[in-house]
Amino acid sequence: MDAVLEGRNRGRAEVLLVPHASYDFIAGLCGAAFAAAADRPPATVVLAATVHRDRDDAVYLPEEESFATPLGPVPVRREVIERWTGRTSRFRLSSLPHREEHSLEIQLPFVKRLFPGADLVPVLAGGLGGALADLRDALVELEQRFEGPFLYVLSSNLSRYDDRRAAEAEADRFLVDALKGDWADLRELGRKGLVSACGTGLLSVLMPVLGTDLAGRVVGRERSDRREDGRDKCILYGALAWEKGGP
Repeated sequence: MDAVLEGRNRGRAEVLLVPHASYDFIAGLCGAAFAAAADRPPATVVLAATVHRDRDDAVYLPEEESFATPLGPVPVRREVIERWTGRTSRFRLSSLPHREEHSLEIQLPFVKRLFPGADLVPVLAGGLGGALADLRDALVELEQRFEGPFLYVLSSNLSRYDDRRAAEAEADRFLVDALKGDWADLRELGRKGLVSACGTGLLSVLMPVLGTDLAGRVVGRERSDRREDGRDKCILYGALAWEKGGP
């Protein structure tokens, strides 16, 4: 892990978009993304992703006191979990989705290595409906009620596994809106199926909560290619960082 982090440009990012896949494909992207936040150690990391197996309109919060990593446990900030669990019926206390979901798990060693004193608010969201609106309101309360600083880490790839040209076009559309901060358009593209990044809905509700003074940049981009059924197919991975005043 130290080799992956070594030589990366460090920064004070407050929001990261980090991919999820085998470390063979994305370890360098994870290192670049987390290094971009290394000079602003958070008290709490809000780690969020979309549920891949069950798209119920719900937000799933864990029952555990901590999440395990090879470097030691990362404690869960239970006061936030308990506060959120009682907000609406869409907030569900259930560890099963977390145990089945790799998109958060793969980020945890980087959290532990770079921010050993931070605790964790792990969030899994399904669908694009009322649960995202409820999560937006909860994030507003988090910023107002609880002590930070916070680092928001969204686990998402830039595209689904698709024909190469289609995947590249979807990733490019996502990046255009994500970098210029057009969150309403990004969410609409997601509704229409014109972008396939799994974190589209989460990003489009998170960023307006944090204000307009965060400037985004791409810190890395990769792809995995495969020839299948006579077609060139791929999935696009990217690492993005948002920081006050830009890089």
